[in-house]
Amino acid sequence: MKKIFFIAVVFALISVVSSYSKSEQSLLNIIEENHIDGKLCQVCKDEFKSDTGKKLKYTNKEFDFCSKACMNEFKSEPISYTNGVARCPICDEDDAVGSITSKHSGVKYYFCNDGCKKTFEKNPKKALEKYN
Repeated sequence: MKKIFFIAVVFALISVVSSYSKSEQSLLNIIEENHIDGKLCQVCKDEFKSDTGKKLKYTNKEFDFCSKACMNEFKSEPISYTNGVARCPICDEDDAVGSITSKHSGVKYYFCNDGCKKTFEKNPKKALEKYN
């Protein structure tokens, strides 16, 4: 009688492990089908598929966004999404301050001093050429 009980328990365990393995494989298949490739939106911090997102090259870096709305939010106040670090497009150094700014084509840029800001405003396209 003990042998029959033991065999029944073994078969039950095998059945449970087998069905768990099938469930686990189904879950893996679902994850693969809906895989997000690890892109993280610079503004809202949501993950998204890279083929659905937007990219923006801002000074010396490229940023990823889940939507045009997030990209536009970034353009209006980039320093809010770069841990307070801003690159002066004239000096090409991360020494710009949040209080000295200028906009060009809807994008805010930051400068380390008023002289750099004035140089930028005379010819913004030329100042940004090195980043293209």
